Amino acid sequence: MKTILQTIGFAIRIKPDWVQFTAASPFIGTKLRAWAVSQGFAAEDEYAYINSHEVWMGNDHLSKTQVKALYHFAKFFQTYLLNRKGILKQIRPSAPYRTIKWMADRACDVIAAATFRFGSFWFERTAQEAPR
Repeated sequence: MKTILQTIGFAIRIKPDWVQFTAASPFIGTKLRAWAVSQGFAAEDEYAYINSHEVWMGNDHLSKTQVKALYHFAKFFQTYLLNRKGILKQIRPSAPYRTIKWMADRACDVIAAATFRFGSFWFERTAQEAPR
């Protein structure tokens, strides 16, 4: 959980133009799939893994439900605060546009930092309370 939260925090700190979070998917023929099947994280006869934008498995430290919650947390930042679906991301020559973009970026920075602090605290606290 700690490394997932660190990755999300890193993305917030560097303020990239674009970010994409995905989940590990045990695709047929990969070493990850062989490992997941041997550890009981994936069924040998399950073939529905079609992309990395859905959570298909947990791991040694997190349940599938916990991974899914962290993935949705990351996707929130990706969609609404970091990428913003392209809203005010293109720099145009006019001063009013640049000013509004600057204000939107600062607002998203503040919201992202506060949401991340609260979310990290919540995830770490619930991980300590919940038995696996």
